[in-house]
Amino acid sequence: MRTSQIAAISCLTAVVACAKAESDQAPVEGARTSTSASSATTRQAGAPSGKTDAPSQVPMATPPSDACGWIPAPEVEAMIGPFAAPPRPTGKGCLYTLPISPDVAAMRERLAENNRKFGITPERPWLDTPYGVLLEVGVGVATGERTLRLMGGKLAESVKAGQSASTGWDAVRLNGGRLGTISVTAVGLTADVRVPRDTLRELSARVRDRIPDLPFAMPADFHPQASPDPCTLLTREEAEAVLGKLVVAPYRSGDGGPLAHPNGESCAYHSAKHHVFVITPHRSGGKRELDLTRVIGGVMDAMVSDSEAAAADTIEGTWDETAISRDGRLLLRKDDRAIELEFETSSTDKAGALRLGKIAIVRLASGD
Repeated sequence: MRTSQIAAISCLTAVVACAKAESDQAPVEGARTSTSASSATTRQAGAPSGKTDAPSQVPMATPPSDACGWIPAPEVEAMIGPFAAPPRPTGKGCLYTLPISPDVAAMRERLAENNRKFGITPERPWLDTPYGVLLEVGVGVATGERTLRLMGGKLAESVKAGQSASTGWDAVRLNGGRLGTISVTAVGLTADVRVPRDTLRELSARVRDRIPDLPFAMPADFHPQASPDPCTLLTREEAEAVLGKLVVAPYRSGDGGPLAHPNGESCAYHSAKHHVFVITPHRSGGKRELDLTRVIGGVMDAMVSDSEAAAADTIEGTWDETAISRDGRLLLRKDDRAIELEFETSSTDKAGALRLGKIAIVRLASGD
């Protein structure tokens, strides 16, 4: 089972917790990696530093050496104000600690006094949280916002509104957003951080625009089993007829996502602005894959309504059956072979994905 499927189950079985995380932190739904990153560069051969020792198939992007390297510290300081300490990488990104102003300190004391008076604990809930801004960057986003949309309520509405009001993002959230397979978010870690949202949005946009529009590599600990080249199922010319001009040649990727690996079981088609269409073939056990997708859907149907998935098997084509996963993958089966199509992070929609899937499933079924 793909990690994104597991993530979708976990998220939908804890909607409240996920919604809180969406507003308080900056996780990326479906992200394969949040790069620990000093300056982002590109390379023609070799491997990204600290990522993998496998040779590259195409020109690659190399992440910075730590999570504070996506943008120079002086530039950030000029935007959000003087730092109280040097920026430092954390487990979730780069922390920019700010000085606590006298008025914020006084407000905190008043709140602590009220909490003490009414027996509210902890009296000082901010003590374990740094005062500052957290910047997070993800370069391996493997799914779109379908899981979030299925949750309904305010969270789904915010995603939809963000998309329509987006400037430079496919989906907006947390003072930043997702563009194809990358995400950038910037948030104040406590509610009393005095940095305007427009400033945080500008910070996220500046970081986004610095990220090289090239594939990044899978982590070094990814070791897939040997498999036939999945990129033989769809040519560059066929893909470009739907996706537009590709930035690099089709390349093998890992875990059904956009991150490159020379032995990956998937094939990624990277077009402009970090948009990546991914095909993952299943040369056996195709029926099991679709059944598994429907089992997961059955569990989730107790919590959400998903008419699109319910109607997926009515899509007609050169396949025996279809399914749509809760994280947005389209699955097509012919006999006991199947392909997964990840299109929400690409430059096309479901109709375009079906055009490409029709070509690929015929080749897969014929044994090519």
